Amino acid sequence: MNPQLWPYTSSIIEVIMKREWSEAELSVLRDQTSDEDPVVRREAARRIGNTGDKDSIEYLIKLLEDEDGTVRSYAAGALRIGDVSNSKHLIRALQDEEPQVVNAAISALESCYESDEAIRQVGKFLHHENSNLALSAIYTLRHIGELRTQSGIDNILTIDTLLSAKNHEDRHLRKRVHWALHHCGHDYRFV
Repeated sequence: MNPQLWPYTSSIIEVIMKREWSEAELSVLRDQTSDEDPVVRREAARRIGNTGDKDSIEYLIKLLEDEDGTVRSYAAGALRIGDVSNSKHLIRALQDEEPQVVNAAISALESCYESDEAIRQVGKFLHHENSNLALSAIYTLRHIGELRTQSGIDNILTIDTLLSAKNHEDRHLRKRVHWALHHCGHDYRFV
């Protein structure tokens, strides 16, 4: 299982069992994003992400500025329900001081797979000193590459970005880069 998804696995059953959310339920979740309790705000962000309600994206964007790092992290992760229009907010979240927020933003940028700028920004983390962020960037670029290939979008930038790390000093990360290149349709052995 992708380690980026571990925080969200507890929510899978909730998503499967409840596909449609009433406007009243969504309104409660939106109100909870401004609750004084950070746990309530965090759970509201998680649940909004699980609903897939694009009308609630503005509430998640506001939570990216929350004082609590965990709330910001959940908000960034939940923004994967959006599209390329959210990329500027997620790219800004890449500058957060909390690694968990940065990790969630890297992962959520997968939803912005059409954006070349998202690929460039995620690619900056391939050589990050925090190996978890580097690994998250590899997984995200792999998914972006697959989505671009499936959508018929040119995938050269994704492959070139991954190729920049094909000789990574960390053996484990280097193997993951080669794995990601393979999944993007590139035979890295002949580079």
